[in-house]
Amino acid sequence: MTEAIPITSRSMNGAAWEGKPDAPRELTTDTYMLGVKPEMIDTLPIEVWEQLERSLEYVGGTCQLEDLIPLYKKADAQLWLIVDGTTNALLGVVSTEIAVYPRATSLVVGFCAGVDVQRWLHWLEPLERWAASKGCTLSEPHGRRGWSRLLKRHGYEEAYTVFRKRIGGDV
Repeated sequence: MTEAIPITSRSMNGAAWEGKPDAPRELTTDTYMLGVKPEMIDTLPIEVWEQLERSLEYVGGTCQLEDLIPLYKKADAQLWLIVDGTTNALLGVVSTEIAVYPRATSLVVGFCAGVDVQRWLHWLEPLERWAASKGCTLSEPHGRRGWSRLLKRHGYEEAYTVFRKRIGGDV
């Protein structure tokens, strides 16, 4: 796995890191999570986008970074940063959306990338509380099978498997 990425002090002191007013912005002894305001998406350092692009390598070309950025700017999706509390290094990037189904509303954790995941996966709990305050009754992290053992430690169960077959076009 790659090393944590240092974030410049200019970035860490900028308004992009203030988080949404109702977003989890809790400190632990060694990491913190920040929600990025939609109007600050263009001010984020390249390291954030590089982290996120790593997770997009596994979605089979169904989504690219240029598809996500407008969603963050319109607040149709949320971008969260996990930062080392001592060094201010970027440890992880999490992308979420709220999906409204006929009988439930869910926090969909669509993309997640970073280093030292065991240090910051506990941030799912504050994200769940934030989502519950928005009316969500489910939390659905999407990911590769390897996430299963990590997520089970946080009360998740594997709900279903998705199969994929290319049937034409450039998808």
